[in-house]
Amino acid sequence: MHTAAVGLPEQLERKLEMLISELVNNSVVHGQASERDVIEIEVRSTPHGVRAQVSDSGAAFAPRARTKGIEEPGGWGLVLVERVAQRWGVERAERTLVWFELAA
Repeated sequence: MHTAAVGLPEQLERKLEMLISELVNNSVVHGQASERDVIEIEVRSTPHGVRAQVSDSGAAFAPRARTKGIEEPGGWGLVLVERVAQRWGVERAERTLVWFELAA
């Protein structure tokens, strides 16, 4: 894990890894990132925990509620981010960026 995660409590580090992997998966599945595309991951310490962001060149999107049934696989990435992170959001400039913050 990134040096920003050094010294974090194990439970917080696991949450960080889980949410980053969900966002990277979303970049591939929904942002249609190929093996030639760059998915950028930034993790940094904050005074109260950690902030992470994942960006890709995929189209911007507005977060929306999960529409699949509970028994259907997939579509849980942003649900997890929303439920686990203290704050999160989506921004669009040259790239689509999804960020979240976890408290220590």
